[in-house]
Parts: sequence; C-alpha cells; structure tokens
Amino acid sequence: MYINHHCVVSKNHKPNSNIQVACHYNWERDVVNTTVFQQFCVANAPADADNVYMGAIMILMDSMEMYNDHKQYVPVTSNRIKKHFWTTCGESDCDMDNGRVDPALKMYYNCPLMLTKNEDVPNGQANGSRVFLRKVHVKPGEQPFIIKLHCGVRIRVFRVTQIDRITVKHEMKDMLPRCFDVKTHGVSFKCKMKIEKEKIEVRMKGIQFPLVSNSATTGHKLQGYTASQLLVWNWHYADNWVYVVLSRVREMKGTVARFNKVPDARRNGAYAGNFQSLHSLRYYFRRQLR
Repeated sequence: MYINHHCVVSKNHKPNSNIQVACHYNWERDVVNTTVFQQFCVANAPADADNVYMGAIMILMDSMEMYNDHKQYVPVTSNRIKKHFWTTCGESDCDMDNGRVDPALKMYYNCPLMLTKNEDVPNGQANGSRVFLRKVHVKPGEQPFIIKLHCGVRIRVFRVTQIDRITVKHEMKDMLPRCFDVKTHGVSFKCKMKIEKEKIEVRMKGIQFPLVSNSATTGHKLQGYTASQLLVWNWHYADNWVYVVLSRVREMKGTVARFNKVPDARRNGAYAGNFQSLHSLRYYFRRQLR
C-alpha cells in the first residue's frame, strides 16, 4: 500500500485470514464472502478429492414463488429454474425493503454471520448483530445432496426446509444469552436474474434463515463497529467512506488497504472535506516508518 508515494505495507504482505473486510458495494461482499468460504474449504478439505468435506455446509432457499403476468405468486416447480436461481443469483441480486437474504447460505463452524431480522433487540438479536456459527440442526431423517465447488471440494447441501434451526454465538461477550437459536422465516424480494444475456427483475418469495455471511461488510453496516484490524477492499469517493474505514479500527496500524495508491482527493470537490483525514493518515504512517 502507498500513501502519497510512501510505502506502508509491501505488496507481498498477507493479513490475518480472519480479518474483517470493508466493502462499498454488496456485489463486492458476495465476491469476498464466497472466496473466503472456498478458501476455507480448500485449506481444510481431505486430501482425497472424492471424499466429502464435512466441515462446511450450504443451505439453499426453498418454497420459492414467482410473481406472474396475472399478478399472482405461483410456486416454482421447475428444478431448472431453481438451479439457475441458486447458482447465478447472490445476496446482492436480491433487493428487500428491509434486511438481506442469501439464496445459498455458505457456512462452516465459527464462521462470521450477521442477523438480518429484529427478533429480540434488547438482548442483541437485532438486524446487523454479528454472530458466529455454532451448530446446524438438521431435521430427523433428512439427507443432503453433494455438490462440487469450483475449487474442487465436495460439500453437503441442504434445502432450508430440511433444517430445523441454527445455533449461533453472539460476538458481544456481555450479551445474555450469548448462544441462541435462529429459525427460518419467509421473505419477499425483487431478484435481478440473468436470462442468457438479458437481466430481468422478478418479484419472488421464499423461505431462508435471517442470516448472511459476514467476512465482508459494507460501510453502512460497519458504522458503530470497532475492529482490531480492517482490510479495505477498494477505494471509493462515496460520502463518508474515508471516515468510516479509518474510524473502525482501535489503532491506525490495524487498517490494511488492498489498493495500491490513494487517489488525489483534491481533484474531487465532493471529497475535499476528507482531505485532512488523508493528510493525517500519511503523517501517521510516515512516523511509523522512522
């Protein structure tokens, strides 16, 4: 990383594997969360590629309905349409009035998750609460099907209707109860679905857990959060972006940037107010290099 031509971290520097990532767009969240999941599977999967890795799981949205031309919701019965939805649509493709939903929830033990629904706000079970996976409770008699990820690892996949509940652990140690169960709920959303080369918007309903992967978080959800380390995925001129990513860490040395050079903020009038923040950042790093 370079701050005004001053080298801070070498390009070969590798941050901690569990570092929180800050993104601006939801599609960037999808990319990072999926990449982290696959890297975890590769690092922990058995040497024999034919064996199923039991340490990771994927939960697919189920009981889906689509809004048709007669202004009615009808069940999605085509397996081809379901597969297309699960494999091509991510969290960023599903727009909700409130909250988020992931068509294919990817998890492993102790992976970071975020609640997307207010359930018990006084006890920390609120939209935006950060939790970690403890256990997935499969309904008696239900069997998974096996898929092979792009990384080559084979994992178990369940439809959400095959799962009874998910036990998670709250990030905050003073929350009681710290461990609690999350149940499925119905969701309504607009899905941006790509059909051949055309992208259409479809109104849909379905059932999924009110949880999303949280290895990467947008600036909006980072507000009010404090981290020991934060990896900034990319530079953005969005309002307050610099302030948010610089103020989320306990110490400035906890900020790691993926981009090579900070653009000259003086060339963007909307960002002139944050230029002093960049000067402060440069001054801090120059002192650290002495």
